[in-house]
Amino acid sequence: MTQTAVRAISTRDAVLKTVTVDIRCLTLNGKQVTLSVFRQLQHEDLIDEQTANLTGTPWGRVNYCPTTKCYEEPHIHVVFQKGSELRRSVVLNNPLESQGFKKLSYASKQYAQAYLTLRSLTEGLKFQEQDSHRYHSCLYGWDVWEHKWREDSRIAFSFYKLRNSDTGEQYEVFIPASVHTLAKIGADPSYVPEDDKESATAAMREAVSREFAEMPDPDDSGERTLARYVAAMKRTEELMDDYVFRWRQHCQEIKSLDQLFIAV
Repeated sequence: MTQTAVRAISTRDAVLKTVTVDIRCLTLNGKQVTLSVFRQLQHEDLIDEQTANLTGTPWGRVNYCPTTKCYEEPHIHVVFQKGSELRRSVVLNNPLESQGFKKLSYASKQYAQAYLTLRSLTEGLKFQEQDSHRYHSCLYGWDVWEHKWREDSRIAFSFYKLRNSDTGEQYEVFIPASVHTLAKIGADPSYVPEDDKESATAAMREAVSREFAEMPDPDDSGERTLARYVAAMKRTEELMDDYVFRWRQHCQEIKSLDQLFIAV
């Protein structure tokens, strides 16, 4: 077996070399900005949480949290210019934590809820029991693949995860218990006695109608149809995708900026 000789490195051959590193400092009137001055910069969102647009021009990153309690989520501290003034900001790495995304996500769930509620009134929801706790339904290609109950002080809700078998799109939505009950009355002969089925169905349809009246319109047309709710769901999903794309793009641009050093 052949062994490779290991060459010893002598201290006569090794030398220390000094390299120059560029350090970018934030200065004010020719003097380096201190932590005290940095903390006095007005805090403002660099990425508008409602639109995911930049509100100013970023100058650089700062590896310092100006408050004792910083964000738990991964984030970036940044100095940016707005008009003729400097601002400091915190940019969250994850756009899903932003208020703008949460607002769009809530709207998407509201449209999905209205869609299923209207479907229960017009064409019905057909449930097929799989076991004692789960139900399966085909709603224009939308599969209910998880179901559970949640109760609060006012009303019981049925929670569904919807998945489109063709596109893979997913929605999570809370549906009023009255909608679920109406579907169960129509699908399960043993759910209520036959003599009470007609009155129970009428009562549940009235309850569902009241719930639907409080739900948002799909658009400005004034028409509340299944097709318009599906279009509203898809439109909101596209807005969410665009929001996330632009937010992450801004984050990458900010991460590529130089780090600014602040004097202690």
